[in-house]
Amino acid sequence: MRALHAILGESGHGTSTTVGVHDLLVQILRWASRRGMPVYGPLLNGAVERPGETLRETRSISFAEALRLLEAMGHERPFGPLVKTMYYQGLRASEASALKWGDVGTDGIDAKRKRDRAEGAPKWASSGWVPMLPHTREAFDEHCRWCDANGYPTEPHDWVFGHRRAKASPILPPIHQTNWQHIKDACARAELSKDIAAHSLQRCFSDAARQAVVSVTELAEMLRNDPAVALRYQSKDPELLRRQARKISRAMRGRPCREEGESGSNWDSRRPEHLRTGRFELVTTRLTVYSDYI
Repeated sequence: MRALHAILGESGHGTSTTVGVHDLLVQILRWASRRGMPVYGPLLNGAVERPGETLRETRSISFAEALRLLEAMGHERPFGPLVKTMYYQGLRASEASALKWGDVGTDGIDAKRKRDRAEGAPKWASSGWVPMLPHTREAFDEHCRWCDANGYPTEPHDWVFGHRRAKASPILPPIHQTNWQHIKDACARAELSKDIAAHSLQRCFSDAARQAVVSVTELAEMLRNDPAVALRYQSKDPELLRRQARKISRAMRGRPCREEGESGSNWDSRRPEHLRTGRFELVTTRLTVYSDYI
């Protein structure tokens, strides 16, 4: 058992995987023992300590990394369009997986279930309508055409990202573990960091919202989260913190808080030009979205 823990650790698996394998193996041994099969007793009595689980906060993914990931998954169905939806909409993996074609409107998405329980609400107070970005609409239209060409139904009650695990299996949306594995495999193909996870895409959405000067309250409504949680999703911007620290320093010395060359009288004049014109671009991407949708 200890050797198995060591092998899993050396293979780069996280502590949660090691804990899961340990628990599963103990369950199998208990099942075998109840049926009279020879089992080494001390293993069932905690002779090998259950490994501790180290919880790590999922990091965000940069826009450049996200584009490489989307490109690496472009040919995978339904996982390529699924990951695009998670990236552009800030949806959780469980919410995006459980979308039905009837949830997709002309300008928004109604997130009201998650994959773990096909008809259950995603989380307490987290279901609701979210505006749809133009890139998501393009991804849905393209995926719908692919479904029609490959025999996947697209009626309102059908799964958007349904797939068959085998030829005779029913069409069902992918579970979290399947999504996770496809993202990990795509990261390996694109030579991206191993610590990128499905939740990294939602954090990237939060970072884009900050660059677009979207308020935390509005972001929380789009993510269907508490504002404190939405704020925690955003990565730290050292340059922004430095600027704010300089303003605090000037205020504490009784000086004007404005940066040099900053008028201070008109907030709009301090916003980047591409935001004042009502349109912004995600800085390192080639994709343009309109602020009316955000």
